[in-house]
Amino acid sequence: MRVLGLSDIHNDIDYLKKLPFSSVDVVIMTGDIITYESYMNELKDFVSDALFIPGNNDPINFCSFYTCVNKKRVDIGRYNVVGLGFSLITPFNTLNEMTEQQFQNELSQLKELVDKNTIFLTHNPPYGIFDYVNNLHLGSKSILSFVKNTKPRIHMFGHVHELKGFKQTDNTLFVKLPPPPYYTLIDVDNLLVTFHKLDYF
Repeated sequence: MRVLGLSDIHNDIDYLKKLPFSSVDVVIMTGDIITYESYMNELKDFVSDALFIPGNNDPINFCSFYTCVNKKRVDIGRYNVVGLGFSLITPFNTLNEMTEQQFQNELSQLKELVDKNTIFLTHNPPYGIFDYVNNLHLGSKSILSFVKNTKPRIHMFGHVHELKGFKQTDNTLFVKLPPPPYYTLIDVDNLLVTFHKLDYF
């Protein structure tokens, strides 16, 4: 199964026009796709369907546009997708933020949904994995603990714009999705990740 992974688009419609939607089986978006509701209809013109979790900036009713997997599980063939949106508290007082304790409480409700064939989505990174910017770890210890304990096949996340990358740890492939101008292709069967840069400015 081929996945197009997107995150932190922040209303960049020109970016969406260039993406290879027809070459993948499923589109997954890990939040901060739009900031203003006025972009919602325009976005639908380019991305007809996707699996989605909200970031810390997405309007809540954005979930009605796509298949929202926030606190849910969706089965896709022999794989499944489980997600938890929002971010840890930021200095910017954005729409959708939670404390570390709130993340822990929400994640405890998802444990039975995750198995070895799960693609697990969060907006916030796990602590210590592609989360270190300006001498600060922006990741969640609760998310890291959850992934270590449940061992999903893949954990995809965004939020930290400055970083991208992937690493295999134990039984889980961690994939930090970058913002535009990059997009990410993931071969779920073979656990292969490639980053691609668009030239559209």
